[in-house]
Amino acid sequence: MRRSFKIILCLSLLVGFYGENVRCDEGPLQTSALGVYVSLAGNATGTMGPGVGILLSWKERPLLGLTWSLLDRKQTLGAFGDWRVADGSIEQTPLRYYLGGGGYGGITFNEGDVDVALGARVPAGLSFLPARHWELFFQLVPMLEVLPELGLRLGADLGFKYRF
Repeated sequence: MRRSFKIILCLSLLVGFYGENVRCDEGPLQTSALGVYVSLAGNATGTMGPGVGILLSWKERPLLGLTWSLLDRKQTLGAFGDWRVADGSIEQTPLRYYLGGGGYGGITFNEGDVDVALGARVPAGLSFLPARHWELFFQLVPMLEVLPELGLRLGADLGFKYRF
């Protein structure tokens, strides 16, 4: 837990201090936000359990993320891509909602064994904009795992994004 906290702190500082420098102002890769999040249960790697990750979104483009999970003696690396199909505000509140669809893939290293996960996901969440450029979010992510075996999973993420 202490190691995860240090990773989150380092990623937070990276986003806070260098976020403006990693953006692209023109063309199809025009960045919109850079963020850090904590997977509370089930994440983009298909692994059940906590993890940390970073994400990057583009204006009018999908959201991409990388995640890392360390559970017992297993290390999992994963990536996901989501496209938001609904995004709006809740009247008279500072809250926004969103719904999307996408896919994920992950690889787990467990004492010499290697497992691969692949599936589809439907992130649905709420976000709060407490100050200019900042977004806090919570999302539930139902997942349909295709590899290593067919199954349903439910993930939950909590994090923040810095919007350019």
